[in-house]
Amino acid sequence: MRTPVPEGRTRTTLLALVAALLVGGCASIGGEPEPAYAVLVVENDNTSTVNVYALRSGSRFRLGTVTGLGTEEFPLRRHMLGTAGDLQLLIDPIGSRRNYPSQRIVVSEGDIIELRVSSFLR
Repeated sequence: MRTPVPEGRTRTTLLALVAALLVGGCASIGGEPEPAYAVLVVENDNTSTVNVYALRSGSRFRLGTVTGLGTEEFPLRRHMLGTAGDLQLLIDPIGSRRNYPSQRIVVSEGDIIELRVSSFLR
């Protein structure tokens, strides 16, 4: 014969189980991040902090920020590249109305791309 479980206990257990299932479900939605296809190293010789973007078909993918006189590395994912494996970058100094696009370059898997932001931006 089973011992009756108090009504409050059953509800608490069920609520905890539902919450655990929801949290577990949310964790699996994102999955593992896509591995880096290539790496971008940005060396900022300028005193201005800049935002760095990858451009593709009119879309901007924000890679991150590089402080003035700083250096940062950013992973590049395959979806950021054009269909021919080409990449165009955009440097956007914070507080400036101008931004600076790079030329397009072809990127292969495993490449390390180095970009230097000049101390004098024209």
